[in-house]
Amino acid sequence: MKKVLYFLIFLLITNLSFAQNKFLKNCFPQAESFLRTSRPFKHTSIYKGRRLLGVCFLASEVISNTRGFSGDIEVLVCVDSNAEIRGVKIVSHQETPGWGDKIESKDFLDQFREKSIYESFLIGKDIQGISSATISSQSVARIVRESSLRAYEEIFRNRNFIFENFYSADMDIILVLSLIHISEPTRPLYISYAVFC
Repeated sequence: MKKVLYFLIFLLITNLSFAQNKFLKNCFPQAESFLRTSRPFKHTSIYKGRRLLGVCFLASEVISNTRGFSGDIEVLVCVDSNAEIRGVKIVSHQETPGWGDKIESKDFLDQFREKSIYESFLIGKDIQGISSATISSQSVARIVRESSLRAYEEIFRNRNFIFENFYSADMDIILVLSLIHISEPTRPLYISYAVFC
């Protein structure tokens, strides 16, 4: 059974892009597996064994307003089970080149790490803003705070989604796999399974 589970996890990991996988591993170095699902919204759950460490998601999957100064800002956010931000990455934006695009800088984004999702994320108080890009800075802070609060409520507070429900119908991977029991008459105490993709 463990081999089948590890095989399923391997399939899930290979579906992640290399850059995203590297980012997730950086946010959760102790992670052993990643599970992508679409319930209650599209996200990747991060596990160590059977313990849910955290989730990563695109903010636009969780909240509707991801507007910056010049357009929408797509933010990848990772939140752990202790309600702390583990990582933030700007995936795409249309902010002004030379000013607003500084929201992608490591120095700016690293300020969110290890902050409680319950902090105010105020520019100048909790987060050092970017000079000449105040609206962009405020927008990223708002997007991270609002999306992480909602995601945490949906995943960790409600706990409808846990590893024990791995084989539930709402998992993307279950749609492409079949598990078949195979009896072995020569070994009556052993049960074998086959996985077909």
